[in-house]
Amino acid sequence: MQLFTTVYGRYLGIKLLMVLGLLIAGAYNVRVLLPRIRAARADGDDSSALRLVARNFPVVVAIESVLAIGVLVIVPFLRGSARQEAGWDDARSFDLTVFGTGVLLVALVAAALWFGSRTPEADASPADRPLSQRL
Repeated sequence: MQLFTTVYGRYLGIKLLMVLGLLIAGAYNVRVLLPRIRAARADGDDSSALRLVARNFPVVVAIESVLAIGVLVIVPFLRGSARQEAGWDDARSFDLTVFGTGVLLVALVAAALWFGSRTPEADASPADRPLSQRL
């Protein structure tokens, strides 16, 4: 409830939404932009990946940049504690449930990134796959 009722919680919620937007943009990059970059390379475009992305997908680059800067801008506003603002006791110095939740979230994001990076290869033609997968 403190996420919605305290100033700290609201700033944290905004930051979490921005990070979620970055994760969605990352998924879009893996599923849509990387295959398009591979296609451009196959058509003979020898530009660097950064130039290909900036030239062909400026909207995605702009959105990701704004979100990343927004995350950094919000950080200074995250001082104090939502518990203090809500009138609760201070949190313990170390809480295994919070740590465990953080570890779980990191593991879920890592698994999603791993799975997302593996899926497009199944759709690739045999010539686009690494030699070790063609054998």
